[in-house]
Amino acid sequence: MSKKKALRHNKNKPPSSYILHYPKVIEVIARILEAGEVKYKRLNWKIGGNTDESYLDAAIRHMSKFVNGDPFDEEYGTHHLGHAIWNLMTLFELNGHEIMDSVKFNKALKDLAKKKNV
Repeated sequence: MSKKKALRHNKNKPPSSYILHYPKVIEVIARILEAGEVKYKRLNWKIGGNTDESYLDAAIRHMSKFVNGDPFDEEYGTHHLGHAIWNLMTLFELNGHEIMDSVKFNKALKDLAKKKNV
C-alpha cells in the first residue's frame, strides 16, 4: 500500500534553502541591519528617498576600501564586503529586475564616475 503525498507545485521556483550555504554572509548582513536599526530606524531604507546612485556609490566605496587593504568598516566593525553586498542587495530589492538592465546600470556607473571625476 503506497502512501499518498500532498501536492507541491514547486516547479520553476528557486529553492530558498540555497541561501543557507552562505552563513557568513547571512551573519554579516544581519549585523549590518542590526547596526543600521540603531543608527537610523528599522527598515529605514524602505522609506525611500535615496537614489540608486547612492547605493551604488556606497557599494563601490566599500569594495574600494576592501581592495585597498582595509577589510573592516570603522564605524560598524563589520566587513566592507558585507556593506557592499548590503548596498547592492538593497539596490536590487528597490528596483526589482529593472536593475538588471545593463544599459541603465552602465549609465548609473558612468554618471557616478562623472560626479566623482573618476
